[in-house]
Amino acid sequence: MREIIINKSSYTNFFNELSSQFDCTYYGNELKVTINEESSLTIRGYSINDGLEISEIEGYINEPIKLVRTKNDDPAFVIAYFLTPFRFTNEYDFSDFQIQKKKYWSNIKEDEVFYFPAHQKVSILSIKHSYAMMEKYNQNGVPLINNLLNTKSPFIIYESISKTSQQIIKDVKGCNFNNDIEKLKLDYLTYQLLYNFANKVENRFGTGMLPKRYPESDVEKVFRVKNYIEENYTEVIKAENLAEVAQFSYSKLRKLFKEIVGISILQYANHYKITMAHQWLIDGTHNVSDCTYHLGFSSMTHFGKLFKDKYGCTPSEFIKKAK
Repeated sequence: MREIIINKSSYTNFFNELSSQFDCTYYGNELKVTINEESSLTIRGYSINDGLEISEIEGYINEPIKLVRTKNDDPAFVIAYFLTPFRFTNEYDFSDFQIQKKKYWSNIKEDEVFYFPAHQKVSILSIKHSYAMMEKYNQNGVPLINNLLNTKSPFIIYESISKTSQQIIKDVKGCNFNNDIEKLKLDYLTYQLLYNFANKVENRFGTGMLPKRYPESDVEKVFRVKNYIEENYTEVIKAENLAEVAQFSYSKLRKLFKEIVGISILQYANHYKITMAHQWLIDGTHNVSDCTYHLGFSSMTHFGKLFKDKYGCTPSEFIKKAK
């Protein structure tokens, strides 16, 4: 399996490392990397200031790739948006399971490994920011931020990529990294992504809770369960079914799921169902009664309460507004 190693988090150092491993062509802030006759990657990067930079990897591979981001001795954090399928482990066939559209925030205190299957596109967007930048925006001394800055333990926070962030990333991809005017837009879009992610993290973690790094096999199993819930949202999902998917006890799964995903299994299942109901009501394919029945809620009152908690109005009120 072909291996690509990122020894430094800075994109300029990454450019130099790739140039020593592969046939590369420079175009200012862009590097074209030829892996073989049918595989190539385009890497783009831009430094917004001393403590903040954004980079992108885009291309097609016809052979499996192992991407390794090595432990960073410099104090820094990375937010990575994986827009194409990948795996944390290489224990199973790629056709069996792949992780879809995830982002993570890491303090890079341990090596991080990602596997990409052959014959597919690869698309990753990364934002590197310094400890000093976090301190700048932590004037009030938020306990969680203080803990993240001071911890010597590795951590990774996983989140799904929201539709809002997907649109911002699409705008980033449309920017010319070598155009000075376009760089102003890149500044703006990068801070938008940071703002969205900071809000998500602040809402997820309490002041006494600190994220950790979990074994990659455990993380992958939790994401398998998450996918199973999404694929079977109209069915009655039993604890034993989820334990079978995870291949460990339900009590362990329940604990890990909440720590990795940020909410309980039941909360996530209801969240996904309400999201689907919202789309059905927009499309006009289902009424309130249909949503309640097809999604397995005990009553329209229960469904209505969950819908209002998420969207700020009852399903009936939403339908009236949509007309």
